[in-house]
Amino acid sequence: MKRLSSLSFLIPDKFEGQKVLERKAKVTIFMHAFVILLAFMFLSADISFDLHYTDYASKVQNFFYVVITLLTAFSMFLFKRHGNFFVSGNWIAGQSFLLLGIKAIVTGGLYSDDILWLILCPIVAFILAGRRSGFIWFLLLQVFLFVVYYLEWSLDTSLKANSLIINDPTFYYISVSTLFFTIVTSIYIYENEKATVIKELEAQHELTYRQNLEISTQSSLLKVAKEEVDRINDELEIKVKERTALLEKSNKELLRSNQELEQFAYVASHDLQEPLRMVGNFVQLLESEYNDKLDENGRIYIQYAVDAASRMSILIEDLLSFSRVGRANASFSLIDLDVLINTLWENIQNKSKKAITIKKMELPTIIGDRKLVVVLFNNLFSNAIKFNKNETPIVEVNWSENQDFWQIEIKDNGIGIRANNEEKVFEVFKRLNRKEEYSGTGIGLAICKKICLYHNGDIWFNSKFNQGTSFFFKISKHLKKL
Repeated sequence: MKRLSSLSFLIPDKFEGQKVLERKAKVTIFMHAFVILLAFMFLSADISFDLHYTDYASKVQNFFYVVITLLTAFSMFLFKRHGNFFVSGNWIAGQSFLLLGIKAIVTGGLYSDDILWLILCPIVAFILAGRRSGFIWFLLLQVFLFVVYYLEWSLDTSLKANSLIINDPTFYYISVSTLFFTIVTSIYIYENEKATVIKELEAQHELTYRQNLEISTQSSLLKVAKEEVDRINDELEIKVKERTALLEKSNKELLRSNQELEQFAYVASHDLQEPLRMVGNFVQLLESEYNDKLDENGRIYIQYAVDAASRMSILIEDLLSFSRVGRANASFSLIDLDVLINTLWENIQNKSKKAITIKKMELPTIIGDRKLVVVLFNNLFSNAIKFNKNETPIVEVNWSENQDFWQIEIKDNGIGIRANNEEKVFEVFKRLNRKEEYSGTGIGLAICKKICLYHNGDIWFNSKFNQGTSFFFKISKHLKKL
């Protein structure tokens, strides 16, 4: 096949990279070249051996050889362009049949050695166009032989009279050896291509087998991995169910414990009010009845007792307020914050001795528990005013919203909160300043935190010491009105 490499430029582009089709295309090109070579050989033989029957017949025959050559060259061009093996194979077989058949008839019919060359027609068709085409050309060859046989018996003059009698052995040597060479070469090319294709198919089969084996191995590994994953998922599912059940149980116990704790705080706060009130009343009665019998220290001690009882009463009242948050049934309703804050701020200003300035945006209407929202704003406003050393405290109210929450900001210009106290701000009874400077029980912001959580929200702050504090809280938009 290396001898055909010089004809590689005639291989159709669409066969590039396809080894089997490339080899078959080379064979097709070789067959085209052979037909052209055969036509030239017949033409040169007629000229060399002076095989002229008549001048007219010689001219027609030589013209026919030239036409065959041109048509075969044109067939090569069509094969280069379209790459159709069926058409090219049958075309070459047809050209060979015309070339060799006419040559055989004019050189003796059944007695002509040229008739043996016709065996090339079914061989070419079989190799290039397929088994069906090869069989059809074999049948056509049999029909042709029968027609020649019939002509031999029906004509007055035997075709043998046209047979060539050439005493030059070179002619017969070239003719017979070329025929043998052509047949053997065709069979060799076919068998070589067949062996090559079989070898490539075997290599492809081996590759496919290895790939299938690798896929099978990977499939087995994947199956094992899937079984392991399923087992782990089952174990995780069991653990999740167990932990979910444990969590639900813990939540129920925690809820019950919180409810009991809140109930205890409520009862304790409520029940402590009466004896504490009695202690305060009796101490004040003692002061009024025996004032003239008490010295200065006695009066101071009584005052301490009255103040302590008063502070204790306020502390219990705050604790009672803290325990009430969330205890009653939810009563969420629409709340116009502009109206609520205006009313609340008017009450605060009436009680305050300072000239307070409030700056606020136009506020939204939200959904919440009105009583608790009032407590929330009241505690934050009170702290903004109480923890402020400026002669004119300034309080700003801003807001924003997103798809799930309303967010409110209450900003002041007060004393701020030290950085080391930030974690204690929302704890119950955690005072950040001395009681001699600022009154209170340290439970106000804890109540604010609980109110925000009750509204599915949260509260936080930003503060700079001696510059002011901004408290932010958010309330859920998904609370249902009752």
